[in-house]
Amino acid sequence: MNFIKHNWFGIFAGILILSGFALFLIVLFSPRQDNQNRGFIPCTEEMAVKLLDCDKKIGCSLKTILNNSLCDAKVIGQGFSLWLKGEQNTPWANYFFEPDLDNSSELPQEVEEFYKENPNLHQDMLRLQKMHEELQAHTPTNQDEIIPQVAAQQENTQEDKDDAKK
Repeated sequence: MNFIKHNWFGIFAGILILSGFALFLIVLFSPRQDNQNRGFIPCTEEMAVKLLDCDKKIGCSLKTILNNSLCDAKVIGQGFSLWLKGEQNTPWANYFFEPDLDNSSELPQEVEEFYKENPNLHQDMLRLQKMHEELQAHTPTNQDEIIPQVAAQQENTQEDKDDAKK
């Protein structure tokens, strides 16, 4: 009993750190994608939305991350509760599962039509990249080069207007 009196803070801090690390590992190894949106996925999606709303405010970000950890802990507690009630085989069945990733859904009609109309999409993109590179190579980057070219173009345009008036 004397050991606990002298080391209560270290024991408490160790348990807190160990449980936080265990939570981290459980979330790390759980599925990240699932069509049924099970496990920690809803908590993570909610956290992502709230973090975007925080607008780089540190207090808001820390609060959101802490709330996400509490949500994750609730998922673990819910799994344990469901296991005790006999509704699932193991306490971790609600967050360690075989993900449902059935991606056999058809492409939208517009996308299929686009691919039919553009069968050489990759070649077209390569051609556009090459044209872009050529354009970049012929475009002056120095301000001293641009001003005389613009002035020359304006003079040519003015001369064309004067010729059209005559």
